[in-house]
Amino acid sequence: MRIHITIWAAFLAMIGALLILGLGQGCTENERVRASGGTMVVELPCDTKLVNASWKDMEFWYLIKPFTALDVPEKYTYISKSPYGILEGTVNIIESRCHQRPRLRSGEDHL
Repeated sequence: MRIHITIWAAFLAMIGALLILGLGQGCTENERVRASGGTMVVELPCDTKLVNASWKDMEFWYLIKPFTALDVPEKYTYISKSPYGILEGTVNIIESRCHQRPRLRSGEDHL
């Protein structure tokens, strides 16, 4: 009888682990970060500047614009703060330049 209980407990533990793993893989990175915490990295298209970012349900939206001649790439961190300090998510947004901006000759205007 004791062996049957041990086998049954092991079987239930295995089923529980498979369910947890299966549910975790069935969601997108957006859903995981928003609902369960964690970290997500968004690399913006090169030569674009972040204007704003926001969540809409489980979708992460961001507004971008083209770099100007004076813009330099930056990194941004959006942090979700929950009321109880659990399941907090982080989104790191990275800007980059694809091409080096041309150097100005002395005497040229910056714009």
